[in-house]
Amino acid sequence: MFPAEFEIALNSMKEGDLYGPIELLSSVHLIKLDKIIQPEPDSLESQSDDIREQIASIKSEEEFVNLLDSYSDLAFGSDSIEDIAAQVSQNMITTGLFEKDNTPDGLNTNPLKEFIFDRSVDNNFPEILETSPLSAVLLQVVEFKDESQLSFDDVRSEVEEAYTSLEASKASQAFIAQAISRLNDEISLEKLSKENNAYIESYKDLKRDSSLLPTQAVNEIFSLPRSKASNAYGASLAQNGDYLLYRLDNVSQNEQQLDEETLGSVGTFLEQQKSISELSELQVLTQKGISVERYN
Repeated sequence: MFPAEFEIALNSMKEGDLYGPIELLSSVHLIKLDKIIQPEPDSLESQSDDIREQIASIKSEEEFVNLLDSYSDLAFGSDSIEDIAAQVSQNMITTGLFEKDNTPDGLNTNPLKEFIFDRSVDNNFPEILETSPLSAVLLQVVEFKDESQLSFDDVRSEVEEAYTSLEASKASQAFIAQAISRLNDEISLEKLSKENNAYIESYKDLKRDSSLLPTQAVNEIFSLPRSKASNAYGASLAQNGDYLLYRLDNVSQNEQQLDEETLGSVGTFLEQQKSISELSELQVLTQKGISVERYN
């Protein structure tokens, strides 16, 4: 923590001793040893929970390795995951055919997907795959179909839904852009709401960590210029696809009262800064008194 010159001096000092000046490359210091604190070893009682957790962790890892070895032996000697599940009395989870971009949650990790969709190796046999330091999956691919293109009739409803959603999003963006332009030039928010049969909600004392509105909306509201309060407008997209259009009416300063503990912490910090400032002045005076020149 300290320069070597400080450590050498401290090793020969007693509580209350003052030592110096100590000249470093670009500064001069006086040090005082206020108190020597002898470290005390932690008691067994205070460490018992940590010891139990460490022992449990070691035992869990040993048990996992043993299970991994036994399942690997079973997978090596069998070509059916059903037979292995029956031998170890474990439930087996099956899935239907799925695409790589639509992998079920339990299999949606890179190592598992690479194994499932890798056709360069024969993965029709049971295989143990480790997914973390203390977890693994026994996996078998029993059927694989090459990718094929669906006919338009098969995907007509999906295409129509996607196109409708896209056009709706474009229309919403255009409406919001036009609405903000009108609010800035010619119309009030109240009149705009009546024209579109919409309602206005007012939020007072909105804070940066408020959960009343989506996080993006709160952040954008606080980024609106205070100088244009009551005439500053913005919009953000909600998770459900709706747009929130808002106006900043007023900004109030937070006048939170500090408790005694916080005030005490602030006072301690100021005292420390004062001590540092006084020490710096003392260093300057000491340097002048012993004709020390500083080169930066």
